[in-house]
Formats: sequence, C-alpha cells, structure tokens
Amino acid sequence: MKKKILISTGGSGGHVIPALNLYDHLRNDFDVKLYTDVRGAKYIPKNINKRIFEVKQIPEKNYLLPIKIIDIIQNLTTTVDSAHPFFSK
Repeated sequence: MKKKILISTGGSGGHVIPALNLYDHLRNDFDVKLYTDVRGAKYIPKNINKRIFEVKQIPEKNYLLPIKIIDIIQNLTTTVDSAHPFFSK
C-alpha cells in the first residue's frame, strides 16, 4: 500500500505549476491527490485526479474599523513627524 500525499494549491499558475511538478515527481511512488480552487483548476490537465474546492469569502469584521482608523492616523502622524525635519530646512 502506497503512502498518501495531499498537495493543496490554488489561485494562479505561479502556485499551480510548482504543485504539478511536485505531483509528477511523487505520483509513481505515492498515492497523490491534488486539491485546488476554481481559479487554479484551469491550469491542471484533465487527466490528473484532482478535487476542486470553493474558497469562501471571509466577512469583514466591522467592529475592527475604529482600530483600523486609529492605526491609519498613527501611521500618518509618525510619517509626518519623521518628515518634519526634512521640510523645515
């Protein structure tokens, strides 16, 4: 019985092509399964056993908005403060 290996990839050819190379290298010695999302599936040949999964959108956490605004203001003031000596010459 061959050991099992799961390769998970997705998104773009930049992620899928290396996964395909790894799949080709391992498939003779292992039971290799390839998982990808819908976007990555278009780069995988039809003859390769694959499973396509759906990527769910993570909802925005609205309660973090005040923290994001404070962080933006803090970054802006730090940038302005560090640039002040440059502009005061």
